[in-house]
Amino acid sequence: MTTAPPPDYVADKLVPPDAHGPAQYLSDGAWCGHGEPLFRIYDVRDGRTREFAVLLPAKPEGDETFPPAVKLADAKGTSSFFVYDPRRHPANLYAWGEYAKLEPRFGEPITCQHCQGRAFQAAVGFEIPSDSSSPNDTSWFALAAICAGCGAAGIVFDDETA
Repeated sequence: MTTAPPPDYVADKLVPPDAHGPAQYLSDGAWCGHGEPLFRIYDVRDGRTREFAVLLPAKPEGDETFPPAVKLADAKGTSSFFVYDPRRHPANLYAWGEYAKLEPRFGEPITCQHCQGRAFQAAVGFEIPSDSSSPNDTSWFALAAICAGCGAAGIVFDDETA
């Protein structure tokens, strides 16, 4: 793990990880799909807000193509923000040409499989390739979450960014 800065588009929502929070599910780096030795892990906060609804990419139908972005929303669903936007990572297909113009689509907020809760604490991880040239230059993303209702936890999404 490294203390390099986070991707710029989400930097104001990320804080150093709490070892006992959702970041613990990312701390071993096993989610790093390319096996790079460097990765960054952060807890997600929006001001004082620590619990969020998690919006994962919608499932494509037919030949649909759209960026597999991830958003978190406040409990009321009145505001949301990206914690992962592949269009902002320079080695990603969705950062270039016509693909960069595609808008993400999201499914319904995830529901805890154990208690049906919809509020989660979240942590994110970004794998860093050895030739990285900026905070947005990453090779893998992962999102871990802990259900605020029952404590069920684990990695709920990951994606290759490069």
